[in-house]
Order: sequence, then structure tokens, then C-alpha cells
Amino acid sequence: AENMMLVFGVSIGYSNPNTLTDKSTMIPKGGSGDASIIKPTLMACVPLVLDRIYKGVHENVKKKGEFFENLFNFCVRYKMAASNRGESTPIMDKLIFKNVKALIGGRIRLIFAGGAPLSPPGGPRHESQGRRQCVLA
Repeated sequence: AENMMLVFGVSIGYSNPNTLTDKSTMIPKGGSGDASIIKPTLMACVPLVLDRIYKGVHENVKKKGEFFENLFNFCVRYKMAASNRGESTPIMDKLIFKNVKALIGGRIRLIFAGGAPLSPPGGPRHESQGRRQCVLA
């Protein structure tokens, strides 16, 4: 996959779970993670990286209170159902999911995960094997 990206002139960035997001463990408070700097459109990673992002998002949602947590969970379910029907949710994307998208660069369109099975929560997925820790394109 990396060689094909190079053939087509796509820039490739590499990261690790400790520096991927602005809230990663090795990023100083107020600093920018690799995803914020690279602003990837595609990301290939292992499920552990996605689990860390998922955990971070849900910790932030829980901090905002029970009402916002229920609202966010409803919006996630609604967005997944709309996505399965081929519909988009631009208002929810702007109001609810903007910060989640910004956490991984703001331009992400597709995430490839491989190397292990994915955890149960999440959207549509296809599983594969043999990826690096994290590749951003």
C-alpha cells in the first residue's frame, strides 16, 4: 500500500500511539500531535491505536455530563444508521463530531486497521493483517 501511495505522489507520514493526537502521552500540554500536523486523509493502524482514540473521546464526553453523553451516543447511533443508508449528516458533523474529527487531523476519510481483531464498538469495517503501528497519508 505504501509503495502505491508513493507511485501516485501521495505524501506519507509515520507516527506512533504516543504522539498521534494532541492528547497523547508524549505531547506536552498545548502541543500538537502528529495527526494535527500531518492532517491525513487515510490512516492505517493497529486496533490498539483506535482503542486509545475511542477511550480518549469517551473520557472527554463523560466529563461533559450525563446529558451530553446520552446525546453523543444517540448521535453516533444515528450517524451509523444514516451512513448504512448512504446518507450524510452535515449538521451533526458540524455540531457534534467536529472535535472528534479534529482529534485525528480533521480530514480523515478512511481508516485501515490490521494486525488484530477490532474491538466491538465502531462502524462498518473490513479486517486485514500485517500493518505498521500507524501510517498517515
